[in-house]
Amino acid sequence: MTARFGVIGFGAWGSCYAGAIVKCGGAKLTAIAGNTPESLGRAAEKHPDVALTADYRELLARDDVDIVSVVVPNALHEEMAVAAFDAGKHVLLEKPMANSVSTCDRILDAARDSGRLLCIAHELRLSSQWGRIKSLVSEGRLGDPMYLTIELWRRPYRSGRDGWRYDSDLVGSWMLEEIIHFVDLAAWYFEDLGEPASISAAGNSKGRDAGLYDNFSLTLRWPGGQYAVISQKVAGFDNDMTAGLVGTAGAVRAQWSVAMNRSDTPSASMRLIEDLTGEERFDISEPQEIVLERPSGEIFELDTLISHTVESIESGVPLVSGEEGRRAVAICRAAEMAMNAGREVDLDL
Repeated sequence: MTARFGVIGFGAWGSCYAGAIVKCGGAKLTAIAGNTPESLGRAAEKHPDVALTADYRELLARDDVDIVSVVVPNALHEEMAVAAFDAGKHVLLEKPMANSVSTCDRILDAARDSGRLLCIAHELRLSSQWGRIKSLVSEGRLGDPMYLTIELWRRPYRSGRDGWRYDSDLVGSWMLEEIIHFVDLAAWYFEDLGEPASISAAGNSKGRDAGLYDNFSLTLRWPGGQYAVISQKVAGFDNDMTAGLVGTAGAVRAQWSVAMNRSDTPSASMRLIEDLTGEERFDISEPQEIVLERPSGEIFELDTLISHTVESIESGVPLVSGEEGRRAVAICRAAEMAMNAGREVDLDL
């Protein structure tokens, strides 16, 4: 089966989606909806054989579109995802699923009513680094997970068309831009422990609107004492991410760095140490290097995401379900509530 894709949104990331679909053997790009003459002009230049429209509803009415990739500002996700389900399409929805838990719930209801598949684009799960950490946990090579840290240090965000990423009404919160990826990873790595029980957080900004935090850190806690610390700085330079997970029998640390995001030449590494006894040991062997199976970075993971989505349509099992997408949004919103309250708050997921 060839999955016929329509892409709604042809900005910087939407154009990457279109390119990834074209490269996927099991997919065909049949239509693109863009809302400006400039974006449609770029789409026509890059994809001359693809139908173009300025009205996403025209795309949804097409018989040659099976699945819709929604790649638009966060505040528009609910409207366009619900309309796609009403039109009988499968949906690959960019993260965050929506800007609030209530809007996530409306998308979930529309998906259930339509009987179509909802896939949330948390593509870091497919990474040769961040996905490999989950494999090590599942294989038991680290023992039971105890502690996770994820840190992002990067330059300020691009503004997006008409500055939408710096408009709190449209973006919702910068928590929903990249930290939401890390929250999803933490819940995924620790899924055998059940849901996290509580969260605390701290953040600040250079006088920006509410939710637009230049610096933000959160701590997720599980009932058994396990915890994850996630920290983001978007007021720095370069683009560097590290993740480390410590278990009862081992530890792994991954590093990734580029001068600019979406580079096709990142620096990436992973190191692992295992077979620890739990005793205090100062004579343990040197960690082993893990050879990455393929390059790491969102432009590479997007290619894999499109292939996985084609498979998901056939199997009915998404990479990240709507319920998981909703959970990530709920945790991020609870983190902001904890920061504003100045105390740890319980999670009700």
